[in-house]
Amino acid sequence: MRLARDNVSPLHHVMVSNTGKDWVLSYPTTPTNTELESVCQLVEDFKADVVGISVVTVASGAAATLTDFIRRRLRVPVVWGGIEPTIEPEKSLETADAVCVGEGEDALEEVAATLGPDRRVAPDIANVWVRDADGDIRENPVRMLRQELDTLPPPDYSPEEKFYIEGQEVVERWSIERLGGLYETMTSRGCPFSCAYCCNDQLRKLYPGQRFVRRRTPGNVIEELLSARRIVPIKFINFQDDVFTFDRDWVAEFARSYKKHIGLPFWCYTHALHTDFETLELLREAGLRRVTLGIQSGSQRILKEVFNRPVPNRKVAESARTLERIGLEYNFDLITNTPFETEQDCIDTLELLLSLPRVRFDFGLSKLSIYPNTAVDRLYTERKPEPLSDDTYSFYNKLYLLSQLPVPRRIVRAIGGSSYLKKHHGLLRIPLLLWYKMRELREAVARAR
Repeated sequence: MRLARDNVSPLHHVMVSNTGKDWVLSYPTTPTNTELESVCQLVEDFKADVVGISVVTVASGAAATLTDFIRRRLRVPVVWGGIEPTIEPEKSLETADAVCVGEGEDALEEVAATLGPDRRVAPDIANVWVRDADGDIRENPVRMLRQELDTLPPPDYSPEEKFYIEGQEVVERWSIERLGGLYETMTSRGCPFSCAYCCNDQLRKLYPGQRFVRRRTPGNVIEELLSARRIVPIKFINFQDDVFTFDRDWVAEFARSYKKHIGLPFWCYTHALHTDFETLELLREAGLRRVTLGIQSGSQRILKEVFNRPVPNRKVAESARTLERIGLEYNFDLITNTPFETEQDCIDTLELLLSLPRVRFDFGLSKLSIYPNTAVDRLYTERKPEPLSDDTYSFYNKLYLLSQLPVPRRIVRAIGGSSYLKKHHGLLRIPLLLWYKMRELREAVARAR
């Protein structure tokens, strides 16, 4: 993954925190020898025939370290799956013995079932790429997507055979209690949209002609949650669907059943084209407490020409007013430091934020991360845009963050028009820091009540 690609390590994802300071996220540190030894010991204890590692791009370095260590210590093949080997299978095969491209439940089961005495991964398994003895890559085709997601087992959150390793600590019987009772799951696979910066654009191309967006039945989801509550102490649920609210009929059935049988507070992603009052009100009555709404940019040019996300600003404003009317807590996602932006694009984004009834960024702003083989990656290679200066980006990022403060909009606009503050934008961190500390204090007091 690359951020403004030419000057940042490929393993960084950077946010601008609510205090205006850059904050490196999703940067897994290299596992220590103690941690690596603990993993190998667990593999030996379980007498594992194969090791599977789910790899995202920002974790590929840590995954490679773990894979190399396992290979030196044990005669066990290591198979990578997940987004990184799906979008960069050849690169992943430089480290892994095999990679799973696309959805892998059936493929991994076949890998395990066909391992021979030499523990080599069979060369002809659909969805699996392998490198043969001569170093040539065997690219097997993907199998058809499972359309009936109810046939898949639910995620296993039971504490048995779960381990948490950090430093010298190996915690057996890991439980969601370590996360404060937070339970995460998904009711669907695939996204209705194909944003240029997202892996879903690449995944959709992997399965041409197939129904990419699929969803479990509401009854299947409720049964999962009922079963999980009998095993682990759930206090809050995060639904990690790309867009939870895209199917009104499904949501209506789910909300009625969830309210009757579960009733726990929950969070989900929504989208400006799927935030009608009736749908969100049903979810609020069922237990919805907070949503995240992606804005990404206030520039219609960037949204259409770069992000492939043609959402009118009026729909974002309508969505914000709907969320306010219902009384839901919400926060926005915004992508900044886009190398295709002009200063006018930044001004357009600021004006959109200032037109909204309330603005909140939970953790801050995300700088654009250009993932390999995505549409925005190809566009960057083709256009080779000249980005704005770091000072210009930093100035507007602080203005975006200032839009959260309870001050008249004209003050933020006046700051935006100040040539002195544009040159000395570091001064804007002072009100941001004071406001953020006050917000932290208010939230701590609310939790203590």
